[in-house]
Amino acid sequence: AQSLILLNGTQFVEAARALADHLIRKHGERNSDNLIKDAFRTLTSRYPSDKEHSILIQLLEDQKNLSEKNDKRDQFLKVGHYRARSKDSLLLTAVTNFVSTLMNFDETISKR
Repeated sequence: AQSLILLNGTQFVEAARALADHLIRKHGERNSDNLIKDAFRTLTSRYPSDKEHSILIQLLEDQKNLSEKNDKRDQFLKVGHYRARSKDSLLLTAVTNFVSTLMNFDETISKR
């Protein structure tokens, strides 16, 4: 049940979108490398290893491709009260899903 709430709960979708919006505005639409490092650092309190970084690059690219095919992304971006300032809904959807994935890492949920 916890994983379903972390993936689909309004508060978590909204939090992922707010962080995604912040990251896009901070790093721009073309600086995926720094966006990935910043997102990972923010959520796990460390930078990704080289292997993790290459996996995260692929994850973000996959999310961008999926966002293009998602005809319900506008609905997804309206969940909750937070309204993003980022203008590119495709990128915002992709980065939101990317952040949501990071939010579900064991390392993010449980600090040891």
